[in-house]
Amino acid sequence: MKKFFIRLRRLRKGSSLTSIFFRGATASFSIKVLSVGTSFFMQVFLARLLGVEEYGIYVFAMSWMNYFILTGRLGMDMASVRFVASYNAEKKWSLLNGFIKRSTTISLLSSLIVAAAILAVLSFKEVTGSPHLRLTLKISVWLIPVTALILINEERLRALKRIVQSQLPEHIIRPVMLTLGLFIVYFLIGKKIESYTAMTINCIASFLTLFMTLYFFRKALPSEASGAKPEYNMKVWVPVSFSMLLITSLNIFKAKTDVIMVGLITSATDVGIYNATKQLTTIMLFGLVAANTIIGPMVSELYAEKRMKELQKIVTLAARGIVLFTLPIFLLFLFKGEMVLGFFGDKFRQGHLALAIIAVGQLVNAFAGPVGFILTMTGHHFSVTKILGYGVLLNILLNLIFIPRWGINGAAVSHMVSTIFWNVVLAYLSIKRLGIKGTAL
Repeated sequence: MKKFFIRLRRLRKGSSLTSIFFRGATASFSIKVLSVGTSFFMQVFLARLLGVEEYGIYVFAMSWMNYFILTGRLGMDMASVRFVASYNAEKKWSLLNGFIKRSTTISLLSSLIVAAAILAVLSFKEVTGSPHLRLTLKISVWLIPVTALILINEERLRALKRIVQSQLPEHIIRPVMLTLGLFIVYFLIGKKIESYTAMTINCIASFLTLFMTLYFFRKALPSEASGAKPEYNMKVWVPVSFSMLLITSLNIFKAKTDVIMVGLITSATDVGIYNATKQLTTIMLFGLVAANTIIGPMVSELYAEKRMKELQKIVTLAARGIVLFTLPIFLLFLFKGEMVLGFFGDKFRQGHLALAIIAVGQLVNAFAGPVGFILTMTGHHFSVTKILGYGVLLNILLNLIFIPRWGINGAAVSHMVSTIFWNVVLAYLSIKRLGIKGTAL
């Protein structure tokens, strides 16, 4: 035991790649644990206050907004991981300052244009049948520019290896503020919470979160960069950001398409139940997300320097950590899923079979490791885009076949099959193109 603590102390204070990964992973994992706890409590609290139908309307609106927020980001968030990390490492301060200024301007203008267009479309009553849904969607439009800027600043902080600051505002502070706002409105003011009320509180919490991310980024940005004369290289930035936009879009599509299709084909009640199962299975993902958060800048640096053995070592370490975290949660959902869903309310227990099915797909996702992220960070983003595109098309096709027959269980099967498909293909591609085995095996 004494030797274990001595080794642990060395990992915490060392300068090796393993030590750097350990410190970053510890901080990221701690944030993710808090994030899962606060998000889960917030979703349960929200579902109980709104009820199944109003909760379904809120989720349906948020799913659409996730699509529209993509157009505001234009891939600049993921491009920031690559360019901010490399420019900072190479001390190219003028290019770093230019990228920050130009990416902010482009994202803000794009998101405002999209928000205005959506408001114009929603002015026609025929667009949505439900007055509550239309009002909720109108309020949620404000999330487009705000969330786009939040996510871009988060990725910039991650590129500068400020792991805690990159995750704290969005994953901890915003859910806490949203939950606190719901508590004040319902219990202290005594106002009934509807879907549009919850969305209004979400917008307020998001504005406050944006100010926090801006503060953290200004503190983290090297003074040499902020004082340098901006230099622009749009010929390089635009193609990369566009490919990143495609990859991020496809990831959002594969995460949210089934929720929207359940809403279009079945009912708001089914959307609420199905989203509760999806929210639970995202807990299985945060080991993968935590690993990606840490290894992103490290993968770019090691690959650029052709240090492939060290890259394989850090990827294997990350992959095994992902599985170690994910497996116990999978077993919990498989055998006690109905009990866990009961926290959302008795009606949500109907989703226990869908929960188990989706969990199988996420377990395969964990065993595959961070293969998609590795390929993206090493210049193979177009191949990743193509594979994810095929996966999304497969998901949509299966949803069209299975949802009318089996409802939310059909959506769960579609999600599982498409998740297994792209993970197997990406794992094979990582070995073939890079010689890097991203799996934990």
